[in-house]
Amino acid sequence: MRNLLNKIAPQTFERQNQYLSFTVLANIAFLLVCIYLIPQMPERIPLWYGAASGESQLGSNTMLSIVPAASILFLAVNQAIIVLRKEPYTSALLLGSSALFLLMCLISTARIGTLVGPW
Repeated sequence: MRNLLNKIAPQTFERQNQYLSFTVLANIAFLLVCIYLIPQMPERIPLWYGAASGESQLGSNTMLSIVPAASILFLAVNQAIIVLRKEPYTSALLLGSSALFLLMCLISTARIGTLVGPW
């Protein structure tokens, strides 16, 4: 197993840099799109799900920027762990989880947009 990791490690780090660049650019684009769409949204939008119901589910439209900010924060924490650990398996796992978190954030924001957005 160690030999296999040693063989793929150089490729993994090159690929991870490309993957990290893509994820950072996607997060920045996501944040800019959210900032662009905020003025077009109603003043109160559904943000809080779970035990909340009725009026307590609604939040200010400016709070929509929390979603991409959380994604950027998650990516930054994962990147800090990657730099500290320098293990190929851990790096790949953390980058994958960052991409999955970004995808979930995109889906939830798109869902909110289709519920109350101008499109």
